[in-house]
Amino acid sequence: MNVTDEASGLMRMPFLPDDWRSFLKRRATEAGGLLLLLLAAVLLLSLLSYNINDPSLNTATGSTVRNLMGYPGSVAADLLLQALGIASLMLVLVPAVWGWRVLRHRGYDISQRCRKRIEEVFGWIKSSAGLAKVKLRGRDRVDAAFTLALAAYNLIRLPKLLGAAP
Repeated sequence: MNVTDEASGLMRMPFLPDDWRSFLKRRATEAGGLLLLLLAAVLLLSLLSYNINDPSLNTATGSTVRNLMGYPGSVAADLLLQALGIASLMLVLVPAVWGWRVLRHRGYDISQRCRKRIEEVFGWIKSSAGLAKVKLRGRDRVDAAFTLALAAYNLIRLPKLLGAAP
């Protein structure tokens, strides 16, 4: 497949065929998902193997590091547990779920469908309802204009929704 270079107008061959590019892009995405899962595992191990006597930024001790992730794991666990407490375990959940969804490849299609529906509503509100640049002052007035715009959008959608009902 030849591609025309816009700057020079010359024909050039792509470096890789389309099939290879999509294959490599998918493998790179999977590698990113694996890295996120690895990050979650390292963070989980450092939090679970936290020892209060390990040397860190605010603990000066001559003892050896007992954290499974070494000194960096000891420092990270100490900072996270002091700042967030047990809730720091939730920070493990975010990259783990994100990495898993990236590896499964299904989440992107679902998010694209949901994004289209959401952007359609806000696009209508900005263009047709005239809220692209709000000329009102005060949160209550803007909230009322937004609610009115959403009600109008729902009224416009109502015949379509009622016609689709069995």
